[in-house]
Amino acid sequence: MQKLIMGAALALSLTFAATASADSFDAFDAGSVNGQFGWKATGPYDQEVVNIEGDKKLRISNAVTSGSFADMPYSAPVEKAAGENADRNVLTNQFTFQSATPDAQQPGLAVSVSPTNGDGARMSYVRLEDRYDGVRVFFVDMSNHNADFTERWIATLDRSVPHTIKFATTFVKGDDNDIVRVSIDGHQKVCGTTWENYYRFSEQNDVTPSDRLMWRLSSAPSDPNAVEGKGFLFDDVTSTSAVDSKPEGCSLPVGPQGPAGENGGNGTNGAAGAAGPVGAAGPAAAGETTAAAAGINGAKVKIGATKRTLHVPSIKRMKLVSIRASLRGKSLPVHHRTIKVDLRGKVVGNYNVSVVAKYKTKSGKVHTVRNTRSLSITIR
Repeated sequence: MQKLIMGAALALSLTFAATASADSFDAFDAGSVNGQFGWKATGPYDQEVVNIEGDKKLRISNAVTSGSFADMPYSAPVEKAAGENADRNVLTNQFTFQSATPDAQQPGLAVSVSPTNGDGARMSYVRLEDRYDGVRVFFVDMSNHNADFTERWIATLDRSVPHTIKFATTFVKGDDNDIVRVSIDGHQKVCGTTWENYYRFSEQNDVTPSDRLMWRLSSAPSDPNAVEGKGFLFDDVTSTSAVDSKPEGCSLPVGPQGPAGENGGNGTNGAAGAAGPVGAAGPAAAGETTAAAAGINGAKVKIGATKRTLHVPSIKRMKLVSIRASLRGKSLPVHHRTIKVDLRGKVVGNYNVSVVAKYKTKSGKVHTVRNTRSLSITIR
């Protein structure tokens, strides 16, 4: 079933949206989802549309697993895919899920869901694992040209009630600057980047646009019988592509304010200030013409074409281990927590500085934080 969703109803200040795929499974036939309303699932996996007290849902478990991609369960694609060089640059995917056994754990149950294309070129990832304390949700993105994957545990959810997960993926031209926001039950849990660097630098391939979701079943439980015929129940699967002309990056966390330091000595005298505005021209002498009368404008002055300094904050109980910064694909000098940006001689416009900071906890776990700082040069 297809619905037209206008961009004004979407978040992220989207200019307009393409048609979206939206499936509640009510019109689906019971049995395999393959071939129904644009869905596909050609592999021999434990998946089926089931009727739960008059409400149809898609049941998926990892009782059967594989290392393949193309034959996994896929949702219906949007009409126009989203990508860096596509007509659309935003893909929004959303679904609800609940354990098929809300009162009991299914040991080993693990299913991942990813925005992707029809061939399994995943651009992001969340993994749902049924654990003793509930359903744990993990997010994986990557940080640099070495295609280092970073996993984050972002939530533990009550298995007895349904939950909604939303991907909001914005594709931005250039390296290491796409934006992925994952929300659970209406609350943003993480902001990271896509897997673009993996395809661009590890596989040496072009990054293909994305248009749907894929459920990958690759992690087998020790006892497949514990999950077979059960697993998770999925519903209200929605995908939408749209345009965002001014994407906002992820903000670096701000740590607590430290104690005030001792007063330093007097600094050296600063440079002389800029000259004040030119006064109004006096009356022209005989035979002369004033600049105003001749239509000559005053000189335009660039604002912001200077050296800039950015600072990366500290995080309580975490140690900063590395910082990498770049401007339009070129690395910037970094010293301790300070990033130097030289905009002298640059033309008028916006300059987005991509910052990737890694922090390590006392337990040794590394957290990667990304941010885009926007600098600009204007004319006065």
